[in-house]
Amino acid sequence: MDDRARRVAANEAVARQVNEELTPLQVTDSLALLCECGSRECHATLEVSRSEYEEVRANPTRFLVVIGHDLPDVESVVSTRGEHAVVEKDDPEARDLARRTDPRK
Repeated sequence: MDDRARRVAANEAVARQVNEELTPLQVTDSLALLCECGSRECHATLEVSRSEYEEVRANPTRFLVVIGHDLPDVESVVSTRGEHAVVEKDDPEARDLARRTDPRK
């Protein structure tokens, strides 16, 4: 894994951690979350249902991003819904980093 892919994976892990901390504070089924893309400059938000969020979190190599925020050189879009997409790490080392930083492990 090159340095860029490592930085992207680390940035996504940080956004995922923030979302994990925000989720229990929200009482409705619709969750307001940070985009989990790899850009440190991204401050976009997205809304997903609690059940969809749990579905994504079941796989530690997947992240929720605003459509168009995927980085095709390091990840693949596995699904889209509304204004967001679910991406999955392609590189084996990036997948390993995503698993190691999974707050639910």
